[in-house]
This record gives sequence, structure tokens and C-alpha cells, in this order.
Amino acid sequence: MMQEQEISPGCVKHLPGLSCFALLCLVLWCLITGAAAQAQSRGAPGRDRESSPPDGKPFFEDMPLPKVSEIMVGGGLKYAPDYIGSDDYKIHPKLALVVRFKDVLTLDEDGAAINILGVGKFAFGPVLHVTAGRDGDVNPALRGLEDIELSLDFGLFAQLTIADRFTGRVRYFGDIIGGDNGRVFEFSVQTDVYQRDNFLVTMKVSADLVDEKRARQFFGISPQQAAVSGLPVYRPKGRIQDGRAELKAHWKFADRWSLVTYTRYARLLGDFAASPIVDPAGSPHQFILGSYITYTFAMK
Repeated sequence: MMQEQEISPGCVKHLPGLSCFALLCLVLWCLITGAAAQAQSRGAPGRDRESSPPDGKPFFEDMPLPKVSEIMVGGGLKYAPDYIGSDDYKIHPKLALVVRFKDVLTLDEDGAAINILGVGKFAFGPVLHVTAGRDGDVNPALRGLEDIELSLDFGLFAQLTIADRFTGRVRYFGDIIGGDNGRVFEFSVQTDVYQRDNFLVTMKVSADLVDEKRARQFFGISPQQAAVSGLPVYRPKGRIQDGRAELKAHWKFADRWSLVTYTRYARLLGDFAASPIVDPAGSPHQFILGSYITYTFAMK
């Protein structure tokens, strides 16, 4: 997915952290794949009965709105750009919180969703989403640009699971508290690509269609900002912002403990890739690599 590139002097300062984090993720991945291979060699008859629920189903069913209640907390690290469109990467803390209340409420890194119209494999209802802000001091490329405040967004979602394998979802949301970050249509499809015992690999592809206000908030340059920053005035239109693909591996290595490792690639498109803070200051190619450990509290 990533092509080899010549290392520029501006990237050298990030290599020690990247090397250590890449080594950590490599070790974790070896542990995951080793466990998967061991589970495969045992075969179904030799499964660890204590790690499987009473009904004999695999631990992971990857149902978007499961008929169970649980709270999952955890933490780890991720290696990501310091702003959307940047080519400077840093190691950031990664916090994980997932709350599921039967088939009604789901809270995770995508926000909170309440299923008020669940019919079969279809779900529909309101959604709350947090849009991260941006610190103008995080990168020299943003000099002269104001900070963007974090905002709380409200909207609706619709979700359909097909053949117990593919889950398509559409979300529409806009800010109600905090910043003035416009409106977003988000489209995504997720599926399992590998599953055995307590090991699961999922793949997700998604894209955002944003309005002009959001496009200019995060990628535009106003005349006032241009006068301070020296960047040209830029007024992007509301269009498809990016396309994303994510591969995530889950390994339940103990009764309530799980290890999650993921990699994500995003490609900024059109006006967003042409923004002065992306070209030439950054890159339209965005990569994220992360790993974290979670503990699950089951509720009856």
C-alpha cells in the first residue's frame, strides 16, 4: 500500500519514534499471528471451551448493534499525522472506550448511536459525533491560521447488515456545540476478512462528503489568514473529501483482555488535496498505525 520514498531531511527527526513504534507493532503482530496459527493448528474440536461463550459461537461476532451489554476500556499508542493533510508524523496516545447496551445504544470512537427503529438487520436513529479541532501551533505549515475548536455534532444514521457479513452505514451530522464545522455525509462498508476462535480481522472502507463550510474551515485560506500566513487565498468547494481503508486485527488473549492492532490509509481528493496546507506543505496520502489493549466489563 505504501511505496518506498526517499527520506527527506525534514522527516529524519521522526525516525527514532517511528522505528521504536514500528518494532513494537511488529512484535505485537507476531504475537497475534502466532496465536492465530496455534488456534488454527488445534482446529475446531480442540478449542478452548473457557474462551467461548456457552452457545459455542466464536467470541467475536462483529455485530454492529449486538444484543449484549458491555463496557470496554483500554489504551495504547498510534502513529499519525499532526493534522489532516500533514506529512509530519508523531506518536500520540490512543484511548479506547466502547459501551454497548443490548441492541439500543452503541458508543465508540465513531460517536454514540441510538437505535430507535431496528427491524431485522436494519437500524436507524440519532447519532452524536465529536469532530476534533486543530491547534494552529502544531505545525509551522499552519502559522497564521486560527485554531479550530472541537465541536459536538448531531445527526442521523442508517445501517444495514447483509448476510451477517457486510455492514453498510450512512451518517449525516453537523455541529451543535463548539466550532462551526459544517455538515458531513459519511459512507462506510465493513466486513470480516478472517475469523478463527478468538482472533478476528476486519476491513472497513469509507468516504466523507462535506459541505463548503467544513471544506473551508479545515482546508481553506481566508484573505485575513493569507495576509498573516503568506499563503494564497483558497476557497475549496464542498465535495468528497477523502477515501479511506482500514484493516484491524482483534485478538482476545485472556478472559476479558484483548489486543487490537490497526492500520489506516486515507487519500485526500480534489480541492482538499490541492489546499496550500496539503500541497506543497503536506501530503494527500495519510497513514495511521496503532495498537492498544482493552479490558471488557460484561453486564447482564
